[in-house]
Amino acid sequence: MSPMPQIDFLQMIRTIQEDVSLVVSVFREKGVGHFGRPIVVGVMLVFASYNIIYIPAKKKSASLNALIKTAQSVSQYAEDYRARRDRLAWAYTQLPRIEDREEWLFKSLVESLKAENIVAQKLPPMTENELGGLITQQATMNSTVKFMEAIRWLNRIESGRPLIHVNSVSIVKKQGAVIGTTDVNCEITTIIPKKRLDQ
Repeated sequence: MSPMPQIDFLQMIRTIQEDVSLVVSVFREKGVGHFGRPIVVGVMLVFASYNIIYIPAKKKSASLNALIKTAQSVSQYAEDYRARRDRLAWAYTQLPRIEDREEWLFKSLVESLKAENIVAQKLPPMTENELGGLITQQATMNSTVKFMEAIRWLNRIESGRPLIHVNSVSIVKKQGAVIGTTDVNCEITTIIPKKRLDQ
């Protein structure tokens, strides 16, 4: 491995001093007036370069930085919007369609009871409310069943698609009945959007 070259700082300083001395001696000999024109031209060139090249470039750079920041912010908001819209669109696919508004919830309730061999003692008419483009429907039922039958039926209701929510449920031991028999009162509900996101 070759040794690193030695730098003679003293020689460098002496050279710089000699150059400065030469410049000073030339100024003394010729006078400042002799260099007036080149100095004026040099100052004008520096001034022109600063005003014509540097300042506009600096302003353009600042403008571009502002545009980049704006574009980054818009991109972030757009990504957030798309993510929220996708989640909402997915949620809408889990809900009943407006075409099924008339009898879907009531039919789903009856079919789920049949699937678990449960006979409802009371099935009042379905009710609904409309608010802000969403229709909320409720249906209730009353039956006397064994406890495990009630649990299986509730699980079937809440795991079905489109979504049905068990809004309230009351399971009470039936007095004087066979051991394990209970009175079940249940209200189920669903939400139907009047308009899908893609419509």
